[in-house]
Amino acid sequence: MRLSRYHLIAFVSFAAIAAIIAVRACLIYNEFAGTDKTPRHIAAIALGVVMGPMTGPFANSGEIGGPPMLVLWTVVLFVGLLASLSPFAFIKSRVSPGVHVLAWCGYLLACLAWFGSSIISLGHYLS
Repeated sequence: MRLSRYHLIAFVSFAAIAAIIAVRACLIYNEFAGTDKTPRHIAAIALGVVMGPMTGPFANSGEIGGPPMLVLWTVVLFVGLLASLSPFAFIKSRVSPGVHVLAWCGYLLACLAWFGSSIISLGHYLS
């Protein structure tokens, strides 16, 4: 097991999907709230989805930061994301295919949690 470009491809794929959802959410927000988020601000939010749960405060106020519970949740998810990568970084011996699939499932689940929380945070802070 080792870190490879496939880990980066998976991470970027999740980020791209989250960015597309964020752009759509901002456009819907502009339509319903009567606000005018500029294309530059929407692009910044789309790129900001890599910040995980901190995307919401960034989208709403343009600042990085938020309530203590949101910061704690961000730290927990970030540690989980790093922990899901640790088998690939530290286990150098061959493992069974089942363990390999399990490690990949953990990584993909951690990516889903990271970017899913980004979209949930964006929805919460734009409401």
